[in-house]
Amino acid sequence: MEIRIFTFAGTHNSAAYNLKYDCDILAEDCYRRANSNSCNQQYETCSKNRTASCDIQTNVFKNWEPNYFHWTFDLFNAICKTSDVLCAAWYTVCKRTRNACELVRHVCKKDVPDRSLKCLWENNDGYPIRRQLEDGIRFLDLDTCQVGNESVVFCHGMGSSRALGADLDSIFLDIKEFMEDNPNEIVNLGFGDYDGPNATFVANYIQNKLEYYFVNESGYSLMLQEKRGDDGLIKWPTLREMIKINQRIVIWFGRLYGWLGPLNNTRKDWVHNIGSNYIVSYTYTEGDLTAQQLNESFTKWSNNYQNIIADDLKNFGYIRWQTIDDTVGLVLSGLKESIKNKQNPGTLCLKDLANAINYDLLDHFFNIFKDKFPYIFRVTLDNYPQSNLFDVVNKLNRLNVEKSKTN
Repeated sequence: MEIRIFTFAGTHNSAAYNLKYDCDILAEDCYRRANSNSCNQQYETCSKNRTASCDIQTNVFKNWEPNYFHWTFDLFNAICKTSDVLCAAWYTVCKRTRNACELVRHVCKKDVPDRSLKCLWENNDGYPIRRQLEDGIRFLDLDTCQVGNESVVFCHGMGSSRALGADLDSIFLDIKEFMEDNPNEIVNLGFGDYDGPNATFVANYIQNKLEYYFVNESGYSLMLQEKRGDDGLIKWPTLREMIKINQRIVIWFGRLYGWLGPLNNTRKDWVHNIGSNYIVSYTYTEGDLTAQQLNESFTKWSNNYQNIIADDLKNFGYIRWQTIDDTVGLVLSGLKESIKNKQNPGTLCLKDLANAINYDLLDHFFNIFKDKFPYIFRVTLDNYPQSNLFDVVNKLNRLNVEKSKTN
């Protein structure tokens, strides 16, 4: 059976565990939004006018997010209005931490509780990549973030609301060891979302790390190389052929694909384009926060299947694969205050949201997709141990076998 006909079980934000809130980018955002006001400027404002000017200065600092650190600037405001002695004291504190934004960095690193990180950002808490692979996960959805000008790590989130995780080396090494221990297994690595100012750097950093771990000294790649027929279309091998030639890892790039440059110049032939081959469910479920909203999005997409297939045939000359990415986002209101107060946001946690959609709703999506779209490439979700994931994937693959016999 060709790989394009097979359905893979996957996880969403597969490396989102053991995360740390990115306090450094939070401080950088503070610098930018507060116009990098120095300690000297704060002292001058405090001394000149301890009423209106203090309020104005405080509001300057408050014009940035997240608002759960506003209390640090309220402290500045209170000190500012009291006396020059305290203004001088604030100046001393400010200089010690370099400026108010450094104070924010310090408070962030000290006070953001681990339980909030697990609740808000960790899609796979307690289930590292190696465990996922051993459990049968065969599609890893990997979000990445640029850190400074020298590295890229796995992460979840963007901008001042991102949390950072493991380095690429440790995860790729786990994957490499699993593939060596299991010579008949095939795994997909999808690099979809990323965060950072330099997309070219991020794309090439990932590609270089992949090459280091999965291309041997003689140049042989464990990653599936693209081959095209006379018609210009990709010729996808069967699973048996992939195992025989030992090219058992399939690399997928989303938005980063275009930043790698042309084939065989800077882009390697084992990097495949997500957009040209399959449709990610997030393209039409982005912003869904409840099971009802997710159901409405999938139902609308399924009901429009004839137009979707027709558009693919017109624009690509073939039908792209579908996915069932059964996930919803978090409602952000109240979460920042919870972090400030070191409280667990409770029912808003990712795990709780996942449990509400990982059973009956996942079965429903299987039922409304199976007879309308020819290929379901993957099924992904959060908190897979509490789900019908493998049951649904097995049902799809039984259907895939019947389709392959018919075709």
